[in-house]
Amino acid sequence: MVSGLLSTARELPRLREISMVFVRHGLGDLVRRAGIATLLEHAGHVLQWGEATEIAHLEVQQRARLAFEQLGPTFVKLGQMLSTREDLLPPAWTTELARLHSDVAPVPFDDLLPQIEQALGRSPFEVFAHVEREPYAAASIAQIHRAKLAGGTPVVLKIRRPGIDAKIDADLRLLDRLAHLIEREMPEVRRYRPVQVVGQLRGSLERELDLAVEARNTERFARNFADDLDILVPRVYVEWTSSTMIVQEHTSKAFAATTWQPSTVRASTERCSRHAVLMLCSR
Repeated sequence: MVSGLLSTARELPRLREISMVFVRHGLGDLVRRAGIATLLEHAGHVLQWGEATEIAHLEVQQRARLAFEQLGPTFVKLGQMLSTREDLLPPAWTTELARLHSDVAPVPFDDLLPQIEQALGRSPFEVFAHVEREPYAAASIAQIHRAKLAGGTPVVLKIRRPGIDAKIDADLRLLDRLAHLIEREMPEVRRYRPVQVVGQLRGSLERELDLAVEARNTERFARNFADDLDILVPRVYVEWTSSTMIVQEHTSKAFAATTWQPSTVRASTERCSRHAVLMLCSR
C-alpha cells in the first residue's frame, strides 16, 4: 500500500516529524488512514499517539493552521495557497488559513556572509560603506539587512536563508509522494486534487526562492507605473542582485508588501498617497 513512497531512508525522520506534528494537533486520523503510520512502524519509527491538551478545544481548521506553522515555510506556503482556494475549501478553512504566518529566528550575520560574498563576488564591506549586522526584518525564506552605498545612499539587502532551498525541495518531494498516496488511499479526498495542489505549490515556491525573479517583477512593476505619481518603487541595483540576494534602494516612506501583487499595491495607494512600495520580505 505504501511501498515506494520514500526514495531514501533519509526522508523517514522528516516524515515522522510531520506525522507527529499532525498527531499532536489532533490530525492523526489522516496519518492512520493514509497508511503513513504503518509505513513508519515497519521502518522502526513508532509514533506516539496523543493530542496536546492545550489545543484540544480548538476547531480542526485552527489546529491545522498551527500544525502548518510549526512545520515551516513549505507548509506555511501550502496553507497560504489553500486559503485562496474557495473552490476547494469552505470559508471557515480559507479564513483560518489566511492567518498563517511564520515566526522565525534570524540567521546570524556571520552565517550569511559566505552567501553574500558569493553573490557579490567579494566582501560586502568592500561594496558597501556600511552594513548593519542586525537584521531589519526576518522571514522564513529571506531576511533583510540595511546598508549604505559608498555615496551614502541607503539600501536594503534581502538575502535568502542559507540551505532553505534544499529544505524546501526535500519537503516538496515528500509532499508529492504523500499527495499521490492520499489520492490512492482516500477516494473522498480526490476532489481536492492534492497532487495538483502540490504541483502548484512547487511552482510558487521555486519562483519565490529565486530572488532574481522578484527583482525582475519589481523592475517591470516600476516601468508599468512610471507615470503614476502616487507610487514610488525603489531602485533595484541589478549589478549586485542574484538568485540569492536583492539589493534595493531603501526609503523611509515605504509600504512593505510581502509579495508583488498589483491588487495589494492598489489597496495600499488608496491609503498612502505618494508612499513608496518596497518589497522587503517573503513569506
